[in-house]
Amino acid sequence: MDGKVDEAIAALEELAREDPADYRPLFCQSVLYRALGREAEAESALQRCREAGCDCAALVVDPATVVLPAGAEAVDAEEVEPEPAKV
Repeated sequence: MDGKVDEAIAALEELAREDPADYRPLFCQSVLYRALGREAEAESALQRCREAGCDCAALVVDPATVVLPAGAEAVDAEEVEPEPAKV
């Protein structure tokens, strides 16, 4: 990934230091860490997120826990047609 992920994580860390009350950089870090399989770091970032006042549990969705309505089929994100922008 040409170091771009590490650069993104470092940039998010800098943003978190600049405004410790803003949980968003920490939450984004946790998402990146989880996508990379770095669970301990993801959990640490989520803990810092909680300490900043975020109810992160409301933001984290485990795809395995999503319940679809009866008769609905799961759809790959690539199959979903984006809605046109409203102007």
